[in-house]
Amino acid sequence: MGAKIDWWGTITSVIGFSGLVYSLNGSSYRLVAFIVSIVTLIIFGYIESKVEHPLMPLVVFKDNQRISALILRFFMLGASMSYFFLMPQALQKVFGFSPLMASISFLPLTVIQFIVSLYIPRLTARFSNTSVLISGVVNTFHQIGGAVGLAFISTMINGLKGVDVMIDQAQFWMVVLAIIMTVAAINILRGKHE
Repeated sequence: MGAKIDWWGTITSVIGFSGLVYSLNGSSYRLVAFIVSIVTLIIFGYIESKVEHPLMPLVVFKDNQRISALILRFFMLGASMSYFFLMPQALQKVFGFSPLMASISFLPLTVIQFIVSLYIPRLTARFSNTSVLISGVVNTFHQIGGAVGLAFISTMINGLKGVDVMIDQAQFWMVVLAIIMTVAAINILRGKHE
């Protein structure tokens, strides 16, 4: 109660992360956006190390399990956001699905995700990983990972001729992100569990 809002941290994080996404697939001044993004994120990190009530407490990044979980979340959302954005297009343009049938084809995956989500509280209680969910940092990595991942994959397939070639390349990069995610997941098992 009564804690001051980290306004400078908020402003620099928005500019930094927005600039990062724009630098990947913006229409112009991408290098400028990248430089502004890097400089602003460095300033953001400095602010967070000095402010009394940081938006993103840097102590979160000192724990191997937490940082591995955040990296996992970042790349998982990068791959899955790209999948959910690009696959409906592939189903329609490559396989001839109607928009309705393309959406219905995602129902089995949606049902599985719903069922798995019911078990998350049990897993969380069992492995005591509630410490990962500090100051909304996991949600930040969740949102930024999705945006950066989609921007990255869109950039990698931009200019390719043929929708089927674009989708194949997109799937390749999704697998790359998934491999990084898997390495981070394995790294969580190292060391002591809190």
